Amino acid sequence: MKTHEASQNKKSSIKEFAKDLALFFGKVILRIVMVVLIGLVISFAVYYIKGYSLGTVMRIVGVIIALIGLGSQLGEAGLRTDYNYNMAKMRDPKMLENEHNGFMTASSLSFLLWMGSSGIILFLIGDALLRA
Repeated sequence: MKTHEASQNKKSSIKEFAKDLALFFGKVILRIVMVVLIGLVISFAVYYIKGYSLGTVMRIVGVIIALIGLGSQLGEAGLRTDYNYNMAKMRDPKMLENEHNGFMTASSLSFLLWMGSSGIILFLIGDALLRA
């Protein structure tokens, strides 16, 4: 009887994990699509106003978006060594808790993931337009 309940709990937890994982990837893909669309609009606006090659503008916008994601990761790493941040962290237990549960690092890596992916996709679209 207990093994049957344990088996049901394990199946339930696997389904829960799969559901959470699918939801996470769905949100990441939605964010990537939104950033790519914003990059496409910006690229087309620069192309329309300035008359530069659309493929070249898309490549540049893609690199800028990817660098924004990388900048967030570098900023998070620099924040950990900042004297004022470390002193404030000693006074505020909430800041210390956020750092120790991995919230800051996880959100920074997530931002790097979707901004970097969006930038790479825009760069590849721009490269394909240049080759066409």
